[in-house]
Amino acid sequence: MKTTDTNAKIIKLALIGEVTIAVALILLLAVAGGIFTMAMMDQDFARLMLRDAFSGQYLRDSTDVTLALGGVGKAQTLGAMVLGFAPNLIGAAMLFYAWRLFHGFRRDGVFTQKAGARLRLMGGLLLILVPVSMVSELAVTALVAMYSESGQRYISVSFDEGDIYAVAIGLTILAVGHIVAQAAQLADENRSFV
Repeated sequence: MKTTDTNAKIIKLALIGEVTIAVALILLLAVAGGIFTMAMMDQDFARLMLRDAFSGQYLRDSTDVTLALGGVGKAQTLGAMVLGFAPNLIGAAMLFYAWRLFHGFRRDGVFTQKAGARLRLMGGLLLILVPVSMVSELAVTALVAMYSESGQRYISVSFDEGDIYAVAIGLTILAVGHIVAQAAQLADENRSFV
């Protein structure tokens, strides 16, 4: 009787996780799609988005950004937005695999080799998020710097404590994924002997 109640709770919690992640993914894709659609239709909107994103982060002040973006064409502006959005694409992939993880919990159970594989993939995505965000920042600042006035050009790359946490959490999720997969394989082998 208790096992049935526990399974029902797991299925219910997995469904809540699945729905929550699906809503987050839909919102992320809708906002990103809206921003890129507006940027494609209106060059000034795209420059404004880049200026707001770079102010105080990549260039010394918003005046530098406005001057730097003045010579940037539509293709370069959209390219900078896509490059700057690359870490969010990894985040969307992580959300997708988290959705698949919860969906698998409901369908197959918690301790399965598929769950372990999905956890390892999510951990790996979190690990590559740090270098991708660093390269993305470097590429965007280099693209904007190409159109800056002489003496105003520089590129930027940074590494902060959030990156350290991302690496540590990514490694932890990766290790848990390996443990879950090995435990599921051992359980399958034990069931085959009985």
